[in-house]
Amino acid sequence: MNGLTLIRSVSCLAAVTAIASCGGAETKTVTVEAPANKQEKKPRTSAPPESDCDAKGINKEQLKTGTCEEEGQTFTVVNRSQTLRLEELNAEVVSRPEITKVLTSDIGTERANGTYFILTLRVTNKLDSPVQVTTGSTGEQFALVDDDDRVYTEDFEASNQIVDQSFLSQGEDIQPGTSQTGKVVFDVPAKVANLSRSKANLIVLPFSEVDEEEATINGQIRLWNG
Repeated sequence: MNGLTLIRSVSCLAAVTAIASCGGAETKTVTVEAPANKQEKKPRTSAPPESDCDAKGINKEQLKTGTCEEEGQTFTVVNRSQTLRLEELNAEVVSRPEITKVLTSDIGTERANGTYFILTLRVTNKLDSPVQVTTGSTGEQFALVDDDDRVYTEDFEASNQIVDQSFLSQGEDIQPGTSQTGKVVFDVPAKVANLSRSKANLIVLPFSEVDEEEATINGQIRLWNG
């Protein structure tokens, strides 16, 4: 497994309540009068506590940006026109997504099962040593998550040389304090590529979280909200 396995969109987090029931044995119902001086308990009227993200308005209703914690994860959320700033990297979307069903290059042609959704990103290395953006078969630093919490990872075949400007095709280190611009290719259903419907977020993991079994830190860029 990898760091994206348990990631959820901060705009779509859901709480699950488990209810246990017992049965099997025969029971008798006995009516007992309560003592006259025993006061009846009043039902709780206070609302359950808000999550940290909801309390800060970092959700799909209030659309605030910033950092919050939810279910053991730390989220930093920005809108499409803003720079995502994590401790190890900065990431920003530098142009509008490209949408196509066929990709062609000198080495061949790839056809999408759904629709190719291609993002151009600029990533800045804030570490003290060179590092590569991790994509495709070697890890999953980027993913899309839609309004229903469905996660889509990068299409390795399309990113591997077919799109020569992808981070995977470049395969170059980003030196400390410098930036690299590259493309990330997803193969998604057409309705996910329609951002006004899918309200998809781009998930960005720090370099050190890519190979973790459960990511505890992730950044998200609201692609649908500028």
